[in-house]
Amino acid sequence: MNESKYSWNHPIQLPLFRKEIVKVGIVGSRRRNSGIDKDIIFETVRKLKALYGDYLVIVSGGCKKGADLFAKKACLEFDIKLVEHFPDLNGAKTYNQIVKRYYERNLIVADDSDFVFAMVSSDRKGGTENTIKHAKKLGKNVELI
Repeated sequence: MNESKYSWNHPIQLPLFRKEIVKVGIVGSRRRNSGIDKDIIFETVRKLKALYGDYLVIVSGGCKKGADLFAKKACLEFDIKLVEHFPDLNGAKTYNQIVKRYYERNLIVADDSDFVFAMVSSDRKGGTENTIKHAKKLGKNVELI
């Protein structure tokens, strides 16, 4: 992949290279599903791979659209381990029960990540915002992309 036109200026301090696993959460709104969004995720993952090499693990919520899907495709392209946390929807029958299970999954994604990259939508609502809230409560750094 050629050098991207997208900048990668991080206000957060990424851990320096170390010889241990670094788990990076990549989450995002399903509404951020454009080719440009894909390029941003691929460039972010490419740079993380260059920084952490084989010690990099990407953590995702496994959504089939948007940042989660782009992160999965980037992991395949760059030979990076991917951990996907899917919601446990067994027994969830109502809308509120289903939403609660997705929010529980978001907590797991945040907890399993050393830091989180979040591709937010303009309205700043939904599961991505819930994951950001969990990550911040857990003391994790969050970078909006």
